[in-house]
Amino acid sequence: MQATPSTWRLLVEAGWEGRPGLKALCGGEALPRLLAEELLPLVAELWNMYGPTETTVWSTTLKVGSGEGAVGIGTPIANTSVHILDTALRPVPLGIYGELCLGGDGLAAGYLDRPELTAEKFVALPAAVSGANGAGTRIYRTGDLARLRADGALEFAGRIDSQIKLRGYRIELGEIESVMARFEGVRQAVAAVQPGGDGGGRLVGFVVPEIGGGELPEVELRRHLGRFLPEYMVPVQIVALESLPLTPNGKIDRAALPQPDGVRPALATEYLAPRDEIEARLAELCAAVLGIERVGVRDDFFELGGTSLLATRLVFQVREAFGVQVLLRSLFEDSTVEGLARAIEAAQGLSSRGYGILERRSVDELLADAVLDDTITAGGRTWTPAVPNKILLTGATGYLGAFLLRELLDGTEAEIACLVRAETAAAGLVRLQRNLEAYGLWDEALLDRIVAQPGDLDQPRLGLSERDYERLAGEIDAIYHNGALVNFIQPYEGHRPANVGGTEEVLRLAAAGRLKPVHYVSTLSVFHTGEHAGDRRYKETEDLVENGVPLGGYAQSKWVAEKLVEEAVRRGIPVAVYRPGVISGHSQTGAWNHTDLVWSLARACFTLGKIPELEGRVDVVPVDYVSRAIVHLSLNEAPDGRVYHLGNPGTYPYAEMVALIRRLGLPADPVPFDDWRTALFRKAMEGEAGEWHAFLPILEDVEVEQIFMPAFDASNTLKGLAGSGIRCPPVGEELLGHYLKFFNNQGFS
Repeated sequence: MQATPSTWRLLVEAGWEGRPGLKALCGGEALPRLLAEELLPLVAELWNMYGPTETTVWSTTLKVGSGEGAVGIGTPIANTSVHILDTALRPVPLGIYGELCLGGDGLAAGYLDRPELTAEKFVALPAAVSGANGAGTRIYRTGDLARLRADGALEFAGRIDSQIKLRGYRIELGEIESVMARFEGVRQAVAAVQPGGDGGGRLVGFVVPEIGGGELPEVELRRHLGRFLPEYMVPVQIVALESLPLTPNGKIDRAALPQPDGVRPALATEYLAPRDEIEARLAELCAAVLGIERVGVRDDFFELGGTSLLATRLVFQVREAFGVQVLLRSLFEDSTVEGLARAIEAAQGLSSRGYGILERRSVDELLADAVLDDTITAGGRTWTPAVPNKILLTGATGYLGAFLLRELLDGTEAEIACLVRAETAAAGLVRLQRNLEAYGLWDEALLDRIVAQPGDLDQPRLGLSERDYERLAGEIDAIYHNGALVNFIQPYEGHRPANVGGTEEVLRLAAAGRLKPVHYVSTLSVFHTGEHAGDRRYKETEDLVENGVPLGGYAQSKWVAEKLVEEAVRRGIPVAVYRPGVISGHSQTGAWNHTDLVWSLARACFTLGKIPELEGRVDVVPVDYVSRAIVHLSLNEAPDGRVYHLGNPGTYPYAEMVALIRRLGLPADPVPFDDWRTALFRKAMEGEAGEWHAFLPILEDVEVEQIFMPAFDASNTLKGLAGSGIRCPPVGEELLGHYLKFFNNQGFS
């Protein structure tokens, strides 16, 4: 009997008791592991079949057995060839995802009366793949993502075209669905983008719970997703369905997925009705912005599906309704109706407000948190310099992390184990590959030296199993700790688990087993108090306590983490500290992190056609210089507690940068900062979505004099790089020209 997995699931859920001797064939869509395990006891044999109509019709088969992990799609049938190729039709290495392409006797002639589509999908196999004798052999490009596993079986991973772009972020729907499906109590999962109240669409998850599993804990599921996916890939709402809609041939009908009905999701908090007129009006505003029927006074706005853009809209409506200047940061400090009510009272001068985005703690408060566990110590052991054979790198799925990973691969012969938030090593490797590809850094020849190590900075022992922890403690020769949560909106408490706790756990690992050096990537923002003046240049030996507490939760968390590092050095652990400044795009290609502050504000300026008038000097440091400098210094300088500043020695007047932008014809007329900020908020209220909307709360909070970083001395860095040929390109017309050209190519103008 042949049927789609969705149809087989209907049979199982209907109580079908199976049939001895029956061979069950599954095809048409991915076969979930859970369904396979349910079918195996009911039939004699279970087969997973793969093949599109264009190859008439099956191309690969797999006899399914019990096990763990994704169900593969097997091996090619007779007279069929399978190729996993990259975008240039070159073979990808074992274990790496690429496009599944099929050849052989089953290929159709093409699409009737559609020559252009035929030419696009039915192509000649290059000689590099088929050999000289097979050059020109026709293959069909399926558009499916797959990889060849070590056991020789193929594994299907969804459609290549399931990647969508939402508010500037590239999102893989298949990756979201895979993580949702692994949550306990979920039988099936689908992710989709649906029209949203913020003008840019919203990401919604649909799940079919286990039979008899009770109410699906949406909040826990979203937290589960947050452990393995970046924030922008976590659905704002998850809808539980009795079953997924199917097409007439039994496949999931994505077009028929329902619009969320506006019912309040099941939250961890009980619904509490408004207790006065202010709370009632706020709850009404929240419900209208979120598109749900009701909001309790202690419901979390963001757990209900709120986004930073919806938060902006809500706060502006609150201002209008109550006639008070409630700040955006108020909603991020306490994202409940109850919290907004307190913010209104504070704005009216009736009570005091707590810490804000740019408000700082006292030195004593941060020092009280900067206490390193007594068990983390070298214990009298000494570290002997050696060429590293195995390196642990954190933060490799980030922007600087991608360049550090490539630089370590090029500059050493070591195997690089990358701590990555992923459910499996295979999923982690896919994230690493995609991140390297995004910046033009991927090289399949280096694959055998990259190891994805699932883990999490904000978990005890880095989220590693006892076995993996002991193995890494005994095997790795050095740790490059680059990973961190970077969110300029969240306060210190939000950054503490990953940035402070994660650093403590890295130091613990360095002291476990044999002693290992830690190369810690901090930030020059630890000095950015907003009160620097004159020509003072901050030295690498500067005392953090004497300088004071920096602005913002991120910089404060790095300040505390550096104090932990200082204590580790006193206890004999070899550490070096690297403080990059404002990291910019690659000095030659212009490749830039599309989610960082500078990129987002550049996008905002070109969206508005306006740029703020400011006084100061531009100090940005190309990412390729930072990564090269860190790796060179780490391999050639002793990790004896020294600090290395990685700012740009050649800064550039801001006014001259504005003039350069105008000369190049990019749309950005200079206006006073307050006028620019007002125009940006007005654009957000009109529903304009973009990467920059996430930074609106900090833009509202910042004062003009707090925008530019202070000047920095880099004596240790320059001394350590002498003779290496590594030089930071100065900020000037050449560097800015590369960037502006890149911006222009990205559609900024």
